[in-house]
Amino acid sequence: MPRNIPQCPDRVQAQEPARLLHRSWRIELVTPMFGGGVVAGEPDRDMPVRATEIRGQLRFWWRATRGAQCRSCEELRDLEDDIWGSTEKASRVIVRIEEPNFPEPQSCAEYNWEPNAHGGGGRWRLRWREPFRSCRNTPYVLFPFQGKQPPPNRNARIESPPSKCFAKGSFKLVLQYPKEVSDDVLTALRAWLWFGGLGARTRRGCGALWCNELAPTDSEDFQRALTRMASAERNSSASWPTLARDVLVGPKGNDPLKAWDHVIGLLKELRQGIGVGRNPRGNPPRPGRSRWPEAESVREITGFRSAARPRQPHIPADAFPRADFGLPIVFHFKDRGDPPGNRNADDFTLYPRLEDADRMASPLILKPLKFKNGFAVPLIVVLQTALPSSVELRQGNERTVKMPPGVRIRHPDLANYQHSPLRNTKSGSALEAFVEFAQQNDYRRLGP
Repeated sequence: MPRNIPQCPDRVQAQEPARLLHRSWRIELVTPMFGGGVVAGEPDRDMPVRATEIRGQLRFWWRATRGAQCRSCEELRDLEDDIWGSTEKASRVIVRIEEPNFPEPQSCAEYNWEPNAHGGGGRWRLRWREPFRSCRNTPYVLFPFQGKQPPPNRNARIESPPSKCFAKGSFKLVLQYPKEVSDDVLTALRAWLWFGGLGARTRRGCGALWCNELAPTDSEDFQRALTRMASAERNSSASWPTLARDVLVGPKGNDPLKAWDHVIGLLKELRQGIGVGRNPRGNPPRPGRSRWPEAESVREITGFRSAARPRQPHIPADAFPRADFGLPIVFHFKDRGDPPGNRNADDFTLYPRLEDADRMASPLILKPLKFKNGFAVPLIVVLQTALPSSVELRQGNERTVKMPPGVRIRHPDLANYQHSPLRNTKSGSALEAFVEFAQQNDYRRLGP
């Protein structure tokens, strides 16, 4: 039977594009920013902030918050691609940077020659510049930026100078997105501003940000916001990092840099503080030995040991609990006979044993959080993330050291040996020990 075929229209009607919300916010640096440019680790004067970097940050914090509701990686990937785009699908969120206002980047430190040091032989000394010079503890986490000390010769060339950074700066962030993904976008944006940052070393507080419009009013407002972020049912066994473990705030002050210095000092004390992470000084005066098991473990596994550092039998020699704070970890020993055994050999480095990565990003975030009222608190965030199944010890890029069976990162026994820094934990976890140590020092647990 013949069918009635409708006539073609004179012109094809164009589909009306989806209506997008258009929002903008002024965002300021709270702490100095390292890197952030096209070249890794270096600031870019012409383009200090890139839209691609911010898009990546928003994706990560969306996964850590809204994405925590997903029951599988496949579900997460489908939802993420639908909002943020993929190689096959355009993003529904348009990101633009406007009106960047950044001064010239400045060196964070400098090497000065001191002719009277070492009995008149002289030496190079690293001196931090402001704002780091006024900070007692912050340089503890800035070692990737301190460059390399020159040879002990006043005419030596400084081949690897300290890094440059933006001490201050601001920009306007412009986002366009459909109304139906507004909650997803704004949740990711708040989480990035409160817990993340820009550039390198953001999990140790560099490149922290503040936006007056989106900042919490005070600690109570911040706690309510955390509750809203965690209101939906969450996948506690998610294989990707999520905001589902611990958030703590410390004493309130009026200076974000002092808040940053305070929380870094807490980590420094647990890891190296006398009577906490290290024994008292000996006689003659020299730094006391570490109470953490890593040094003893590296000595036992590699077979190198200084005569000045006899075995401490009460400390385990098959454990690396500080891997909990992130990997890799470089072990640098100073005594003759200690690893690496030969002063010209490479140091030993602990890596996660993973198929596709040599790094495990730290689940521990330490930074200042600035409120709308101008006050600031030191902030601790512990992300929920999976530990690597095992670790490996390498010397340089090629030689992998054979590890004994049963090497431990977390174990209840690690809390039970004499003077253990993990003694207040049940699981023998360094992250748990840090949270407990913070609460002993007037930090308040908020959740989420």
